[in-house]
Parts: sequence; C-alpha cells; structure tokens
Amino acid sequence: MTRFGVPIFILCSGAMILQKNYDDIKNFFSKRFSRIVVPFIFWATIYEFHKGITDIQIMLNDLFFQNVMYHFWFIYMILTIYLFVPIISDILGKLTQYKLNYIFILWLFFSAIVSFEYLMMQGFSGNYFLVEFIGYFIAGWLIHNQKIKFLHLNGLATFFSVCGIIGFLGGLVILYTTKLQSYYESFFEPYFIAVVIGSLLIFKYFRENEDFFQRYKRYGKFLSQLSILTYGGYLIHILVLDRIKDLFFAYNGQMFVAVHPVIATLACAVLTSVVSLLIIKIFSLIPILRRFT
Repeated sequence: MTRFGVPIFILCSGAMILQKNYDDIKNFFSKRFSRIVVPFIFWATIYEFHKGITDIQIMLNDLFFQNVMYHFWFIYMILTIYLFVPIISDILGKLTQYKLNYIFILWLFFSAIVSFEYLMMQGFSGNYFLVEFIGYFIAGWLIHNQKIKFLHLNGLATFFSVCGIIGFLGGLVILYTTKLQSYYESFFEPYFIAVVIGSLLIFKYFRENEDFFQRYKRYGKFLSQLSILTYGGYLIHILVLDRIKDLFFAYNGQMFVAVHPVIATLACAVLTSVVSLLIIKIFSLIPILRRFT
C-alpha cells in the first residue's frame, strides 16, 4: 500500500517545479541544493559516527558510493532529478502535443518492459533509474497541466482500480517471499508498471477534484508547518526506529513483532514518525541547529 508514496511525491514535485523556466541555473541550484545537501551531509555524518566510522576517507567513500544508510537513496534520486530540471522545464514548453504523447507512451512502455523482465527472468540488468523517476516527474507536469489524457475515472472506479492493483502487488510480494523463503521487499522492480498506473490514477483523481479538497484549506497552516519538518524527519527516522523497535522485541520470552506483527508494525511506524518530527521541531527552534532540519 505504501508503494505509491514516492511516485506521488515526485508527480507533485514535477507538477509544481516544472511550471516555470529556470534561466538562472545558479540561483536554482543554490536554493534547491542548499536546502537538501546541508542537512543531508550533517545527518550522514551522524550516521557514520553511529556506525563507529570516524575515518574521513571512509566517510567520503560512503557518501560517494551511497553506502551511508539505505534510506538515503531517496536523497540521491532527488538531487539527480534536480540536475535535469532547468533543461526539462525549458524543453517541455516547446514540444508539440504529439511529442508529449510520445514521451508519455515511451515511459509507460519501458515501465512494462522492466516489470516483464523481472516477472519472467527474476532480474533486470538495465539501469532504469532515470527512466523511472524522471518519468514520474514529467508525468506530473503533463497531467497537472492537462497536456496528456490519462484514464478518467470517478472516485469509486479509482478506488476499486487502485485496490485491485494493491491486491496484485500483495500477491507478488507473497509469491516472491515464498520462492525466496524470506520477505521480499525490493522497492519497485517487478511492481513497476502496476505502481506507475496506480500512482497516475491517484494523482489524476486528486488533480480533477481540487475543489472538493478546498474545504480542508483551514488545515493549510498546520500542514505547511508540518511539511517543513518532514525532510529532517525522514533523514533521522532510521536512528529513531533502531531505538523504538527494541521496545517490541521482548514479550513473554518471544519477539513481540512475531506474536503481534500488525500491532508492532503500526506502533513502530506511528512512534517513529512522531518522535522524529518532534526532534526536528526542537532542532528548528534552536538557531544553530535550524539549518540542519
């Protein structure tokens, strides 16, 4: 069910960021990269110390080869996309509708190829990183600006379609887990095309029903304040999770997570989120630490 989170985020980012041209590339990078890189370097250093690494050369090597912590893949992905923003934003505005359609269809085609190769051969040797995530980025702009016609479904049809896709993804998880005799949790590979379609359906539905959600704009201030904390919360949440999950291991001599897996999973997720955001909130109130949030 959570597979749609990152794609929806990138779709929204593409819809907003690609709205204008960025002729001043230096200004664009200084604003975007400073907001992302400074907190990232700070917390990456904390993680390295947490792992017992103090050698500067090893730290730099981990940073360069993405070995700091597994959840930092997301940061490298965002930074890579930003490198292409000044080019993409300029090109999209000059393309004909026919070529925009071609880009969209080409992305869906490669999505299907990735899924097919994983399902049939249990592996994919190609590098689809840019095809995948920049595809979401461009698709967000295309759908938001109604430059492309994707499936038009009402709320009920969207709900059942996405539920069907989630069921399909769940079936694949069970299939691969059984085959490998261990929980299969790879992020997108064999699920690629299903996640793409589901994400586009969700994004398009919310885009077409913006007026309905205007009734909740009174929560806008709270959500804006909360959103400021989410990046820092994401960076530190593994540190918090490592401490919190220990609370759910001891239970009458057994692992609590094994006895009550659903309760343990939900409790870990909620507590980790709350504690991580509270820590970042405290950091944001301290001037010397604010820039690391």
